Amino acid sequence: MSKEWIEAKLKEMTLEEKLGQLVMVSCFDLSDERFPAYLEKLDKYPMGGVFVFVGTQQHLAKRIAQLQEGRKIPLLMGCDYENGAGYIVKGGTRFPRQMARGWSGDEKSEYQIGKITAEQGRAIGMHITMSPVVDVNDDFRCPDVNIRAYCDDSETICRLSVPYIKGLQENGMLSGAKHFPGNGGTGMDQHIAASIVLESRDQLENRLAPYRLAIKQADLAAVMVGHLEIPALTTELAEKTGRLVPTTLSSEVLQDLLRDELGFKGLIITDAMDMGGVTNQFTREQAAVKAINAGVDMLLIFSGNNWEKEYLALVEAAKAGELREEQVDRAVRQVLATKVRAGLHEDDGAPASDEKRAELYTVGRDDAFCRELAAKAVTVLWNRGGILPLADVKGKRLLMINSYSPERKTMELHGQNVPEIKLDEMLEERGAKLDLFEITNETSHEELGKLNECLAACDCVFYNFIGIPSWGIGTMIPNRGAVGLFYHGIFNQGKPVVVSAFGDPWVAYYCPSAPAYLATFDEGLFSQQAAVKVWTGEAKATGRMPVSLPGIFKRGDGIDV
Repeated sequence: MSKEWIEAKLKEMTLEEKLGQLVMVSCFDLSDERFPAYLEKLDKYPMGGVFVFVGTQQHLAKRIAQLQEGRKIPLLMGCDYENGAGYIVKGGTRFPRQMARGWSGDEKSEYQIGKITAEQGRAIGMHITMSPVVDVNDDFRCPDVNIRAYCDDSETICRLSVPYIKGLQENGMLSGAKHFPGNGGTGMDQHIAASIVLESRDQLENRLAPYRLAIKQADLAAVMVGHLEIPALTTELAEKTGRLVPTTLSSEVLQDLLRDELGFKGLIITDAMDMGGVTNQFTREQAAVKAINAGVDMLLIFSGNNWEKEYLALVEAAKAGELREEQVDRAVRQVLATKVRAGLHEDDGAPASDEKRAELYTVGRDDAFCRELAAKAVTVLWNRGGILPLADVKGKRLLMINSYSPERKTMELHGQNVPEIKLDEMLEERGAKLDLFEITNETSHEELGKLNECLAACDCVFYNFIGIPSWGIGTMIPNRGAVGLFYHGIFNQGKPVVVSAFGDPWVAYYCPSAPAYLATFDEGLFSQQAAVKVWTGEAKATGRMPVSLPGIFKRGDGIDV
């Protein structure tokens, strides 16, 4: 039945409709003001999928139903639920990040995370999540992966990602592992330029291993290809620059390696094609055509205003004979097969009933599970002088300093969610007297000096780095102000200082002499609660580092407190 459905739909489609199936476009704005125009545009250009972003589960379910209404072929609805639906959907379950599970994680928990994510995602009408991240993050400078990866150990990533994928796919949601053939071994950011990975073919096997296993053991539905420059895998040079073409546009990577050698039979989808990793060497139109000819099945387009550019380029190229007909039909069949696997040949993949969604999105339903995951992750790397735990903070004068990466202002300007940090409130609830400061790029040298003087009146300092992977910041340290107090000798003022990394654990690079250092590998509220309990002695810290930092710590380091 499914094969007949695919061939029947293929036969019915015009050339323009076929090419539309090869494009998934973003939908950033779900507002009443902008959404009608988006629907009208989607009626004009017959796209194959839509990638949906932030909203409440009620609002998203309503909009997704509107997106699907009246489609000749249901849209493949894509999302990025790396840490559960709650990572994007307001009201959904947000799990501690993958790196928080990179040492203490287990197969049963990973399956459960996938299951809950799939149930909540499908309930609002989503079909495929571009997760998990199976990159081996073994370069601490990499800003594009960081805590989004499990760890720097390929075997552990294999062990944890397979049950996660099964948890998703056995409960109705497809998985798109990323970023093939393997990011994390570079200090570059593919959002800006193709990230160069200078490893031998044998070394790259370490990065390919999670894909091999997921394809073999989990029947992985999709692979997202990254914009990487890898001399060991590609030989083709871009005519304009003389640089190697990014892996997204390389038949050597997509066909020879992924299809032929690894035996992958699922959907090949690109990372966003409007990233610098592609557009530095090719126009968007050129890249779209080249990607499909190289073996890509579906282009992901994030450009909010003119996402039709790639589609129109495909139409023009096909009419001019620059796109091979057999390549187009092959890719369309693959997209339709993916829709069949999502059950869209039987229904339109519409959201579940209000009652079902209310059940799955019950407030606090998964809180106990999330708290357990977060508690296991808390790692004390060192505790010189036995600063931790700070037993009974009631009445104590505490100085708390927070530094964000990227800064709050930067996140707000780019429409990102600003982390909800309640560490100060948690300590005040326990009776502490707290002075709170936020260090920004605008904090002057003089202000830092005055803040340093405040140390005289406090009993203990908590210096918190809320470091969240984000494109274009180059390093997890956001500005000079963030590390300015190290310049002022904050560790040598006769006061106990606890540095805590809520996110990027490699902040230790900047403060290896900190008296006490704690990492949660996540910035969420559950991780904040877990850290505060360790600070105050209400809970033990038994976590271990899932990654290494040459000269400072190695995977498996940590002490029980």
